Amino acid sequence: MEGIFDFQQTTDGDKEIIAKYASQIKHPNCYLEIGTWNGGSALIALQSVMPDIEVYTVDSYDRFMLKGSRIHFINKTSEEACKEWDEKPIEVLFIDGDHSMAREDFEMWEKFVVVGGIVIFHDYAPHSPDVKEDCHYIIENYKNYKRLAITEEMKAINTSIFQIKKVGN
Repeated sequence: MEGIFDFQQTTDGDKEIIAKYASQIKHPNCYLEIGTWNGGSALIALQSVMPDIEVYTVDSYDRFMLKGSRIHFINKTSEEACKEWDEKPIEVLFIDGDHSMAREDFEMWEKFVVVGGIVIFHDYAPHSPDVKEDCHYIIENYKNYKRLAITEEMKAINTSIFQIKKVGN
């Protein structure tokens, strides 16, 4: 994806997946990201969504480089932000916060994900064993979510994103 700043820690494959799901969001649903780093993945989402779709990002550390953009930066912990969430329906939830808390972030926010919505987890890779363990736990214990199959096309791109879809309440 051209025009994306180099301050993010996402691969080209990660960018493709984020852009794919963000571009499919329908109003009044939104994109919400837990863990912002410098805002690169949120910028990918913003560049991909339709103009009437809101992009939110949550991080307790204020290093967000895109202030003044259309991205709504929530400078709080995931737990604090979730307690104050206005129950806006989430169609894409991107979890990339504290890698030891991916499951906790999911459990706090999943109630806001619409049926048919997508949850993506970054760093589903050997360097983040907690994320892999949490993703496996979620698939085994949340029967209203299904893991999305990895297509041959997706195998060809470099990504560490784990993808699930909400199939019921």
